[in-house]
Amino acid sequence: MRSGVLGGVALVLATVLLAGCTGGAPEPVEETSPAADRSAPLTMPDWVDDELAELDARSMPVLGSAEGELPHADTTLTVDVLAVDRHDDGLDLTFRLTPDEEISSFLFSHELSDETLSSEISAVRLISGDEYVAPIRYRADPETWPNIKDLRCLCSKLPRKLGTDGIVLHASFPDFTDAVVDVAVAMPGFSPVAGIPVR
Repeated sequence: MRSGVLGGVALVLATVLLAGCTGGAPEPVEETSPAADRSAPLTMPDWVDDELAELDARSMPVLGSAEGELPHADTTLTVDVLAVDRHDDGLDLTFRLTPDEEISSFLFSHELSDETLSSEISAVRLISGDEYVAPIRYRADPETWPNIKDLRCLCSKLPRKLGTDGIVLHASFPDFTDAVVDVAVAMPGFSPVAGIPVR
């Protein structure tokens, strides 16, 4: 399930988002994955380099959905959660994002990211009770990416355009303190999608 290849946070937005999810602001789980100390080699998930990942995901059943509107997106978007998978390094989220009509993601991608000018979908959270986890962050290999000094999100990037067939996206998270059996998936602009089983 895993292959070894290759070796950010708007706090106000996350707090408001998560407070709206559970009636109180859940506490972040301390990241204890190998990526946390930034020195251990990072095992990258299959979806990073597997070109068939999106095709495989399109055969998955929808476990839960939510419609949302973002300030700079002139159409309604739908999130379909397809899977939350547990493995040795944490949790992998797979979901589909679909607009009602074709739009340029350049207009709104920053609203789904913890970084101001980023197309990474790093603002997604997994919630369980009074805890949440954010996507794993890692430092890019300086030999491969010498100009990248900041931490990267272990998550998908939005394409330049988003069509009505949608796009399958992924994010990898550290696991919760206690092994949970289901989670809620939360994103800015969308109601939380609760009761998603962890398999």
